[in-house]
Amino acid sequence: MEENSNNSSTPLLHEENQKKSSPLLSFIRVIFKCTSCFEKLLFMLGIFFSLLTGLCQPFMSYTFGEVSQVLVTITNAINNKTMDPADLEKAYEVFEKDMNSVILHFFLCGCAYFTFGSLQFSIMKFVGDNTTYRVRKQYISRLLRKDARYFDSMSTGHLSTILNDNLERFREVFNEKIALIIAFATDFTVGTALAFYTDWRLASYGIVFSLGIAFSGLINSASMMKNTDKQNAHYANAGSIAFQTLGAYKTVCSLNGQRQEIERYTKELKEGEKYGLYRALFYSISRGVTYFFCNALNTVVLYFGANMIYDGTLDTGTVVRLFHFLLFGAFCLSEALPHISRLAGAISSTAPIAEMLTTDDNEIERDEEDCEDGVDVQGNISFKDVKFSYPTRPDAQVLKGISFDVKNGECIALVGASGSGKSTVVQLLLHYYNIESGNILIDGVELNRINLKKLRRVIGVVSQEPVLFNTTIEENIRFGNSEATLPEIYGALRKANAYDFVCAFPKGIKTIVGERGTQLSGGQKQRIAIARTLVRNPKILLLDEATSALDNESEHVVQKALENASQGRTTIVVAHRLSTIRNANKIIVMQKGEIVEVGNHDELIAKQGAYNDLVQAQLLDSHDDHNDLPPLAARQLSHELSPLHSYSFQRSTSTDAGVHDDEMERLLDELTQEGAKKSNLREIVKMCRPDYCILFLAVFGSAIQGISYPILAQLIVRTYQGYAMHGEDILTYGHFWALSFMFLAVFRPLTLYLQYYYFGKVAEKLSTRLRVKSFKHMLSLPSAFYDDPKHSTTKLSNRLNTDSSNVKAAVDDRLGCVIMTLVAISIAVITAATYCWKMTLEVLMFFPLLYLAEYCYEAATENAIQEDSIAFENSNRTAIEALENVRTVRALNLEDKVMSLITNHLQKIHNSYFKRAIIQGAANGLSMSCFLFVYSISFKFGVYLALRKEVKPMNTYLVLMTLSMTANMAGSAAAYLPDYKKAVHAAGLIFNMFTYPATMPYDSNDGKKNIDKGEIVGENLQFHYDQRPDRMILNGVNLKVESGKTLALVGPSGCGKSTIISLLERFYHVTDGEIKIDGENVEDINLHHLRANIALVSQEPTLFNCSIRENLLYGLTRQVPQLEIEKALQTANAFHFVYQFPQGLDTIVGERGAQLSGGQKQRIAIARAILRNPKVLLLDEATSALDSDSEKVVQNALDTASERLSTVVVAHRLSTVVNADSIAVLKNGKVAEQGTHEELLRLRSVYWRLVQKQGKHVQAPSD
Repeated sequence: MEENSNNSSTPLLHEENQKKSSPLLSFIRVIFKCTSCFEKLLFMLGIFFSLLTGLCQPFMSYTFGEVSQVLVTITNAINNKTMDPADLEKAYEVFEKDMNSVILHFFLCGCAYFTFGSLQFSIMKFVGDNTTYRVRKQYISRLLRKDARYFDSMSTGHLSTILNDNLERFREVFNEKIALIIAFATDFTVGTALAFYTDWRLASYGIVFSLGIAFSGLINSASMMKNTDKQNAHYANAGSIAFQTLGAYKTVCSLNGQRQEIERYTKELKEGEKYGLYRALFYSISRGVTYFFCNALNTVVLYFGANMIYDGTLDTGTVVRLFHFLLFGAFCLSEALPHISRLAGAISSTAPIAEMLTTDDNEIERDEEDCEDGVDVQGNISFKDVKFSYPTRPDAQVLKGISFDVKNGECIALVGASGSGKSTVVQLLLHYYNIESGNILIDGVELNRINLKKLRRVIGVVSQEPVLFNTTIEENIRFGNSEATLPEIYGALRKANAYDFVCAFPKGIKTIVGERGTQLSGGQKQRIAIARTLVRNPKILLLDEATSALDNESEHVVQKALENASQGRTTIVVAHRLSTIRNANKIIVMQKGEIVEVGNHDELIAKQGAYNDLVQAQLLDSHDDHNDLPPLAARQLSHELSPLHSYSFQRSTSTDAGVHDDEMERLLDELTQEGAKKSNLREIVKMCRPDYCILFLAVFGSAIQGISYPILAQLIVRTYQGYAMHGEDILTYGHFWALSFMFLAVFRPLTLYLQYYYFGKVAEKLSTRLRVKSFKHMLSLPSAFYDDPKHSTTKLSNRLNTDSSNVKAAVDDRLGCVIMTLVAISIAVITAATYCWKMTLEVLMFFPLLYLAEYCYEAATENAIQEDSIAFENSNRTAIEALENVRTVRALNLEDKVMSLITNHLQKIHNSYFKRAIIQGAANGLSMSCFLFVYSISFKFGVYLALRKEVKPMNTYLVLMTLSMTANMAGSAAAYLPDYKKAVHAAGLIFNMFTYPATMPYDSNDGKKNIDKGEIVGENLQFHYDQRPDRMILNGVNLKVESGKTLALVGPSGCGKSTIISLLERFYHVTDGEIKIDGENVEDINLHHLRANIALVSQEPTLFNCSIRENLLYGLTRQVPQLEIEKALQTANAFHFVYQFPQGLDTIVGERGAQLSGGQKQRIAIARAILRNPKVLLLDEATSALDSDSEKVVQNALDTASERLSTVVVAHRLSTVVNADSIAVLKNGKVAEQGTHEELLRLRSVYWRLVQKQGKHVQAPSD
């Protein structure tokens, strides 16, 4: 691949310089954009019913005023010792009549709550679910159609966080929280207005405190949005680090980079935790201030109300009614605050989604329909004075006015140094970028005037690093042509030399290839990719080192197939290996973005110019005494480093039958697959051991907080009793009990602080602790763990992000609510029973009904969330895989196909939205109204007992209020249960992961540190991968590499070459036999010491999303002088291009080194290996990605460096190993033959045939 672009300041998170809309405005725009006209009408109707639901509370307040007036009146009569018994009986008759009226009002209020609450919830749920469905689809669709420049500076890890986290928050909040906020706001507004209407003087005393409640809520919302935003940013960065590290696990381990990655990861988590603690602090303060104002409101209204009752200005009922208007209004606003906080978090998280949906800065990827204009593309290509710079580095011009023509059916080759612009030509032909000036024409038509889908449909691309998707071989090939028949698929496989190995798989073309094709070798992946291109039957063929990953036998056959396939097609070949393009009609030699030579092979050779120099550098000359050693190269994880190639596995795809019914079933399935069991609160609390003191304070605060509810009921009733007295006693008792509310005003904020802040602190610290411990453990696990399909990078990242967040829900402030509720109910039951045990039992009998109503609502909601979660997980997995390989998706016109797969995942739940909305709405209405029906029945029973003189009338109210206030808290406790279920199952998965033996501890001091010379001995090596114990990869291999000598391993793909490198790096353990370095078994050598003395350079090098300097020094603990860095860069022929970048060594290379060309990445990787000063060098085609000039320079440099090193070379290109001290030819897990190049040629056996297949003119030396 050629130089792409570079951005020296690319952060982990994408930043825009332009001014952004406010989060709230963005949230509204998303809702408006993703709802249909009918849904907008329904949404307005939902708001209307939410308002009606809100009006029920003032009506209930009015009814409470009436009941208090009735009770005060009868209590006044009872307290009047001078009243005639007959008059008292009449008073009881009036009491019964008035209470029947009150009971009817409670019943009607319950009916209104059920009706309006059900309609409000059903409508908002239906609209919300459909909106979330569209938001998700449109967001992913927009992502898939973003210009290539967007992905040059945007990490996949960040996009994964938005899909898994931000959209989840939007879904949770939008469904019902908006309706609840509207209802609560209506309660507060109408209640306050009615209070002023009732008596403006008394209301004016309390309004200040009501405004104080609102003010505290605003402060909380603002701080919540700010801190949530900052925490999300750091968690997204941590997610990117983890995703990047786990995706390049073996590279990280080989460089001893685990400690460095853990430090980076921990630093981001600690920063995120800090803002989480700020959020908990502000939330606890806000709740405390809210309840201070609520209790102060009680004091003021009831205190001055006593004065007005004494003066005769107001009657008791009016004061109590006004008090309830303000009190319940204030409490409604208080209850709205948690929902507002969650809504604030969702609004903040919606910002990047809104930006994606409401802005269109695409210059290229427009939503064009695939058009058939009746004009066939012939394939005539013309570049005229084309100039181009990548958008992320506009100051570095990649193409400097190049011009060339390609006629229909011609094959031209582009050759030249890395970064000269070859692959840029390919990217421009696919119209990934717009050019700065000049013209690109196909059949005389400007490229930007050709429909994108049509353009990419007639172009076939085979790249150096093939991309396969996690589905079957058949589906991967059909991605090239969805209408391909089975004969056409098998024909393409035959042409690509893939037919035999595919048919050898137990499931043939139905074999799942794994994430990124990990179940296939590098050569197998490449041949599937070639078949995918051939089945497209393209008019234009673009080949970018298409055979570079193939073994010698396959390369010869596939090269012939590609030559046949290119017949009649316009073909452009980007090549470093000039043997593959000698038959091209025209060869274009490029240097630094300019064309320096054009002609066919013979013409350019005759010129004795740049092309001739390239050819001479690549000639295979077995008698060339100047080439003493092979290049220092190694490929990391291709063929045998992955699990056995024929192993396939099943996963849930769009066609799978194994789609889970809900999230809980998924968790249970995963627990079963892992052989694990769910955890419990006790085990989770054990993980909080460092914070036990804080946890104790949180539990203590919650328990004390629970006492406040029975006290509140007592104070209210005692105040009413004071109002029922006569003369000065009204003032004395009324003032005393009113002022008693100030005790709660001071007491409750303290307990609320203990509950909310300390539980929040424990939860945040637990989340960080679990993530860090899990990440550390993951980086100490053997490679076999990662080969298991259950342990894909995406799943493990979710384990760190989603599951760790789920676990912390078990010990956050909702656990405090449960403790508070248990304490409150216990005290309330004892208190109520002392006043009237019969009524206490009657009310308690209906508690199960209240909880059942709440349970029905929670169960319906939980089931919906779980169904959504599994569908979203599957759709997100598909989306992330597509985004990771977005250029392949573009080249194959797969955007619509990917969206179809995602839609299939989401469609099942989408079809059930209406039914779910009805069920959940009815459950919500029942949970809202049930307590009012209980009030009706309980008051009726209380009247019955009062008339029988078994209880005082006022005590019936005390019993009911004491119990109902605490019973209403059950909702808070019930809200904990669904998250607790998720928490214990998620904890079970995490704790089970800790049971996997950490056989690769990066920080262990155990083992010997003996490596000094680098002598390697392998004795009777036998090995199989855990997934396929029935197939031996190595079966009795014996090898020896003397100190300072070179051993080359050659053979077909899958023969075990790279497995030997894996065993040397101790990625795996041998099944039998042993491998020694300097006389010690590698199993007995300290792991850090082992890898510090081994350098691995792979064919497809992995660079990390940081600066070039940080990549060079990755994993090193010693201080490296600047001079040594520059010397290594010069040795690797990288010094010149690095210092051409404006930021030099501080240039950010992008995700997976995306801002560098393939050759540049390779040279950075080689420099990184040189800086490690290894004793053993493991190389796998390390120079294969380099141009000829660079290859010659680097190879000579590596030859010099390897004079003192023991070197193991894995090679397909035999030109790189002819001068090795020994060449071992592997076949079927055994050493078929071994010797020097000349000795093996004399045998005229396996090695000789490999040389012939590679098309090299090598004569066997005469005896």
